[in-house]
Amino acid sequence: MYLFRAPNCTYYTRICLPKYLRDRGFPFDLKISLLTKSRAVAIKRNFSVANAIMKQLESVTPDIEPNVLKECTDKVVDELRSTFDAAEDITLPVRSHNKLVSRALNNEGSEIFLLNALEQFIVSKQKEDVRPLTVKQLRQRTAHFITNACVNRVSEVTSADALTYRDLLLSEGRSHKSNKDYLAAVSQFFKWCCLMQYIQTNPFNDIKLQNKSNNDGDSARMRWQNSEIKALITATAYKEKSDEFKWTTLLMLYHGLRSSEACRLRAADIEQDSGYWCIKISDDGFGQRIKNLNSRRLLPLH
Repeated sequence: MYLFRAPNCTYYTRICLPKYLRDRGFPFDLKISLLTKSRAVAIKRNFSVANAIMKQLESVTPDIEPNVLKECTDKVVDELRSTFDAAEDITLPVRSHNKLVSRALNNEGSEIFLLNALEQFIVSKQKEDVRPLTVKQLRQRTAHFITNACVNRVSEVTSADALTYRDLLLSEGRSHKSNKDYLAAVSQFFKWCCLMQYIQTNPFNDIKLQNKSNNDGDSARMRWQNSEIKALITATAYKEKSDEFKWTTLLMLYHGLRSSEACRLRAADIEQDSGYWCIKISDDGFGQRIKNLNSRRLLPLH
């Protein structure tokens, strides 16, 4: 999507970066305000902005760092904005092409961008004893908020933006638990921003989801039906999978294992207890993890 209108009716050019750049630490997307609330004006400006940005992306070589691309892009955007007709413009600060700063405000009053703060947040989490999957989910869920936010800088985010984002989550059809996980991830990000003094208060502090009863059918997990299991086991795609994949599936099916538990089993985890062969689920081995203490258990082989 190259042209979209924010809730405040301002039009933006938005370009998602290819995966090979994101894997190198580049942001998920680039969003540039077109400084107008007129669709006709925005369409005209979008052509020049999108074309210029795409040329910038095509010129990225393996030795170019994310901050270099940002500085070049900001410079190009400022040059294009200088050619805009001021009659339809919305006053916005000039995009900074200085080096990235580690604080939200320096002596010149520069502010840190959300995407830059996210990268620092992820680096900080990677230094903790946090699983790679957890870090990946934190990045994905926080980036979802940033992509849909109508502001670019950390200090510009308000509780109104947080409430708008909560309403967006509720409209996208996820489960209640998934929506809570998304809000929790973004709230954790802004809590970190508060500690880094990028923002004074966490805008997500008072943003909650109504608790659902355990008896609420909409919040219950969907159970596999016998017909669905049969369809899976007899599917051509399943039969073509490796033996490892098939055994992992069967262990999950007949022993109630989580996929991470089945995939990390060792030969040493098959042991006898009172004359019965059992599978030991624990975190004793290298790389093995359990969800909680209750996950540690001994299961008789089917």
